[in-house]
Amino acid sequence: AEGSQFLEGMKKIEEAVNIYPNDFDANFELGYLYLQKASVGERMNKQYLDKAVKSLEQAAKLKPDTAAVW
Repeated sequence: AEGSQFLEGMKKIEEAVNIYPNDFDANFELGYLYLQKASVGERMNKQYLDKAVKSLEQAAKLKPDTAAVW
């Protein structure tokens, strides 16, 4: 149940980023969620890690002086 809620929430944020690609909060949150999903035990999921980097880089471009980006 908890895992399905996580994935459902991630899909909603992905939809928000698709609709509003220049929204800092949506890109930052999605990047953070992808980063959490990438960390599976001692292994890293490269697909989610790449998505995390892309979303967080977009967030950094949108608001480079925001403390969250640092």
